[in-house]
Amino acid sequence: MFLSENDPYTPLYEALPTLRGELITPEDVAAAVADTIERPAPALRVPVGAPAEKVLRARKEAPEDEPFLATEINW
Repeated sequence: MFLSENDPYTPLYEALPTLRGELITPEDVAAAVADTIERPAPALRVPVGAPAEKVLRARKEAPEDEPFLATEINW
């Protein structure tokens, strides 16, 4: 690991695998962009892949009066 001992960013680094999820290929992104711009009224937000859909769903379900975290970070 490239972080030093007792580094304050260690909890964030440890949370990254949860935030990353599965890989999305450039082809997946290109297809999503092409499909979106071909629509007569495209959405402003287009999740590409399961990780993006998961985060946007969690954000939509989260309370509006609290900061949103995609994953818990134990500071």
